Amino acid sequence: MAVPATAQDQPAPPATDARQTIIVTGVRDGYQVDATSTATRTPTSLKDVPQAASIITEAQIDDQAMRSIADVLRYVPGAVISQGEGHRDQIILRGNNSTADFFVDGLRDDVQYYRGLYNAERIEVLKGPNAMIFGRGGGGGIVNRVTKRPGANAFISSSGSADTYGAWYIDTDINQPISQSASARLNAVYEEFNSNRDFYDGRRLAINPTFAVSLGGTTRIDLGFEYNNDKRTIDRGVPSAAQGSLTSPSRPLTGFRDTFFGVPGFNVSDFEAKVLSGRIEHRFSDNLTVTSRVLYGDYDKLYRNTFAVTPVTLRGGVQSVGLEAYSDPTTRKNLLNQNDLVWTVTTGPVRHVLLAGFEYGDQRTRNQRINGFFGSGDIVNGGRRVFVALADRITVPPVTLRTTANTGYRSIRTNADATAFYVQDQISIGEHVDVIGGV
Repeated sequence: MAVPATAQDQPAPPATDARQTIIVTGVRDGYQVDATSTATRTPTSLKDVPQAASIITEAQIDDQAMRSIADVLRYVPGAVISQGEGHRDQIILRGNNSTADFFVDGLRDDVQYYRGLYNAERIEVLKGPNAMIFGRGGGGGIVNRVTKRPGANAFISSSGSADTYGAWYIDTDINQPISQSASARLNAVYEEFNSNRDFYDGRRLAINPTFAVSLGGTTRIDLGFEYNNDKRTIDRGVPSAAQGSLTSPSRPLTGFRDTFFGVPGFNVSDFEAKVLSGRIEHRFSDNLTVTSRVLYGDYDKLYRNTFAVTPVTLRGGVQSVGLEAYSDPTTRKNLLNQNDLVWTVTTGPVRHVLLAGFEYGDQRTRNQRINGFFGSGDIVNGGRRVFVALADRITVPPVTLRTTANTGYRSIRTNADATAFYVQDQISIGEHVDVIGGV
């Protein structure tokens, strides 16, 4: 007798694994930089640089609308920006306060002024001393601006911004190939300054045309000129509310957020720079290259201000603050030249990157200090200091600048010539051991 099969009698299907392997590939889009030549003057991976390094790229500068070195250092650990007396970049790197540890394309840029970012490809902040590469100064580190160079692709870009105080900013970046071997680039910026502070204003104009040509595929020549004019009101901020001490420090005066403790029209910084630069790179082979850089800069700066030198104090029962004034004109001419020969050679498991070079610098400076004197009001020290009553808008008597005897007038001329020779060897033993040394 036949019996029909039921579902329970059907053979079970073979077991299958529903899991699948999915491979996802992509490119990380961010601000990461893998290598730099600034710290060692040779192309070196960041992980092999014997210094702490922070690199802020052009993309990050654009995305976060950075306009100044102060904006950049807000994102750099171990670095702090100072007030700079309202007329210059002043930084603190690992506790070392400096107005001189600035470089542009690896060459010294120690003039006191506010540096713009309109022509910066990236900003490199190196922390810790490196006297062999950077010479004098740099005890806490250095800030190097790498400027934009002409490229092979044509483009035009521009950006701008404005705020509710009336300040505004616009820049442009134009790159144009001229032939298969030559190209030109123009970076320019114009900016108007304003803020909540009474009487504060100013403007900045800078333009930087550059030209590059390739000769035979082994030599590249870059030429550039930068004109920079920055004129702004000097605002030194508010005084202390009272006399303090190390054990009981005072605090800034409150309630006078907009008050200008200076003289409108007298407090001014007027900076003008004309800078010529050149760079030649020649590749003898894939392992041997030579680079020569030269920079000539002519700088003229007037810095003149009246500022609070005392905390708020009682004078005849009236809350008052003491003011002093001076003018500090400076002219500077820089001629800088740097030459590097880099040779890469491998001997068995050991790889050497040899650097040999020399650097020359000629810096000629004239600086004056002209003290101001007040002819009326509550004056002390022969008119060098005047006390004015605290108010929303203070009233300051006229000030005159004197260069006669016994006024503290100072005129200094300085010529600084420097010549340096250096040799360095970066040794890589396998993948995990790197040694660098030089003299």
